[in-house]
Amino acid sequence: MTLKKTFRLCLILFLGLLVMILMQIVPSRSQVADVPAQDTQTQQPMDPRETREIVRYEPVLPEVHFSTDGVAQGDFFAIYIDKTTLLDEVYATSNLTKNRIRFYSFKEGMAAFIPVSYNLKPDIYSISLRIFRDDLLLQDENIPLTVIPKQFVTQYLKVTAAQNAIRTSDRQYDDWAAFARGRAVTAPIPLWEEDFIMPVAGKITTEFGLTRYVNNANPTRHSGLDIAAPKGTPVKATNSGRVTLAQSLYVPGNTVIIDHGLNILSNYYHLDKIYVKEGDEVKKGDIIGAVGSTGFSTGPHLHWTMTVGTVSVSPWQILEKNPLELLNLSELQ
Repeated sequence: MTLKKTFRLCLILFLGLLVMILMQIVPSRSQVADVPAQDTQTQQPMDPRETREIVRYEPVLPEVHFSTDGVAQGDFFAIYIDKTTLLDEVYATSNLTKNRIRFYSFKEGMAAFIPVSYNLKPDIYSISLRIFRDDLLLQDENIPLTVIPKQFVTQYLKVTAAQNAIRTSDRQYDDWAAFARGRAVTAPIPLWEEDFIMPVAGKITTEFGLTRYVNNANPTRHSGLDIAAPKGTPVKATNSGRVTLAQSLYVPGNTVIIDHGLNILSNYYHLDKIYVKEGDEVKKGDIIGAVGSTGFSTGPHLHWTMTVGTVSVSPWQILEKNPLELLNLSELQ
């Protein structure tokens, strides 16, 4: 075999081997047709929102708590609305009182103290509560409350014509105007410290709420406790607060009113001396005046009245329990 034939044979073998290799690497048309087309959509990046769990927002609704469902004449009770927000507004009305029911922000909710006048007849009353959040009505409730009868004694008091002349209608009107000014503004937070104390030691000569006839005429109700003590005996602030009234009036004589916050106020009448002025901050036990017999009075004593707003309530209830305990906050935790 010549060299030229040998080269041609080797070239043919090389080309045949190259064709076989190429056939192994490149698929045929039929093989390409058998491959299923890929979904171009699955090649796109997945939106994370498609796999995120959907959580629906459920607003936390306020919860209304009453300190009691029955309250005695001359006492007061509390309403606490738990889980409120800064957007919440509460509107409350009741046939218990003609006065506005004031709610104040306290802890994680809103609180109100509501007095029950000793003049209110025992019966079942109702309180209407409407709670709005950002102008949306969340709750609309009517809650019944029973006013329980309380026994009050009757007193017949004899006074001189000169003493009785102090109690003219014009003078009493002026006194009530001063009371209204002293009780019009209250701190939106509690200013008092724990329990309230008796402002002076002495004998209780006239009880709270009794019906008094002066010279057998014109019955009135006694708005506080009369505590007999010698003239000049120091009178203490029943608890901490701010003096809202300190002046001489006609029937109650020299008078001091202290705001303790949240619409709770203490009132001190017939003082011989006043040692504080309006706007003063006082601490529990501070001396604010001295026992006297000014105004409509038959002898040295302190007339001590507690009010929720403008309504007189039993000082005994205030002495028995810190008003904040009526909110029952410990039970809500």
